[in-house]
Amino acid sequence: AERTRSFELALQQQQRFADIGAVTTKIVHDIANPVAGLIMGTQRVLQMLDRLPEDLGGPIKPGVDRVLATARHLDVLLHDFREFVRHQRLELANVSVRKFLSDVVRAWSAEARARGVTLAVEAGRGLEMRADALKLRRAFDNLVKNALEAIASGPGEIRLTATDDVPGGKIRIEVRDTGPGVPTDMDPFALFETSKPDGTGLGLPSVRQILEAHGGSARLVSAPGAPGAAFEIQLPRTRR
Repeated sequence: AERTRSFELALQQQQRFADIGAVTTKIVHDIANPVAGLIMGTQRVLQMLDRLPEDLGGPIKPGVDRVLATARHLDVLLHDFREFVRHQRLELANVSVRKFLSDVVRAWSAEARARGVTLAVEAGRGLEMRADALKLRRAFDNLVKNALEAIASGPGEIRLTATDDVPGGKIRIEVRDTGPGVPTDMDPFALFETSKPDGTGLGLPSVRQILEAHGGSARLVSAPGAPGAAFEIQLPRTRR
């Protein structure tokens, strides 16, 4: 009877969490459009203020800038939440690891140059993984973006290294940067944990979720508190 009661309580708790998730998802959906409207409206106000004489528009502009910055932060939070709760339906295909990582680096090269950061890829030409390239790209974009923001301004380096020296038919990809590293008291994959003032704490949990949907994994391999951060990604290798 005691075990049955414990099981019933666990089911009730699970249903409660499901209900909370459903309500939260609806709230996020209902807020998203007004926030987008607020951003567009605030941008129009700023355009009008720019056309006014400085003595009229100048005193008002800082307050409007703050409203726009807050609305954009909310928009990022809503976007990250939607990414986190989205069900990962994968369209798997054989993907060249070298080409995939080179495409990621190419997409971020302009931002890296502007910050004085070098992007590098080390991957053999024959390495292939079984993946949904579009969804996996979101995970690696997040990792590179985080690394760029951690370094802030160079000189610095972000290196993506791929090897197939993992037992169990996996590809290992390491994303290592020369930034300040991960704080000692922080679990980077925990929900809402972030060291960035404007971070949402949903980016790395989403990365892990995408990788686990692939049958892979993500973990921090650099020592907490040490300079530089390194994340190890493992993904299924293409079967031959």
